[in-house]
Amino acid sequence: MYPGRPCQFVNIGGGCTIYKDRPKEPCKTYQCLWLVDESIPEYLKPTNSNVILTSVQVDGIEYVELLPTGKEVHEDILTWFILWGLERGLNLLWQNVHRYSSYLGTPQYIEAISNHLKGGPLIQATSE
Repeated sequence: MYPGRPCQFVNIGGGCTIYKDRPKEPCKTYQCLWLVDESIPEYLKPTNSNVILTSVQVDGIEYVELLPTGKEVHEDILTWFILWGLERGLNLLWQNVHRYSSYLGTPQYIEAISNHLKGGPLIQATSE
C-alpha cells in the first residue's frame, strides 16, 4: 500500500474485504479528514472524489495532504482544497498521480517539507 494506489484488500464501492481482521497500522488508526472534519463537503468523500485528505506532520509542523487514489485530481477539487486551506491558514501539500508534490504554507513549513521531500516542489508558495 502506498499513496495513490488502492489497498489490495479494497473492494471498490464495497469497502475493506478484511475489515474485521485489518491491521492496526495503518488501517485501524487512520482517520481520513473527510470523516472527521464537517467543513469538508460530501462530494469530497474519497469514493466520489478519488482523493484522500489526511492531517500529517513534518518536523512537528502540521499540514494537510491531498493524495489522488489512482486518477488525476480534478481542478475543481484542487481549487477547493487550496481555498479551504488558505481560509483556515493551513499548510498544504498535494500530489498528482505521478507523485509530484506541490505545497503551500508558512516559511517554516516550506523549509521543513522541502528538506523532507528533497526533490523540490512543482509549486512553492508561502501563505504569509
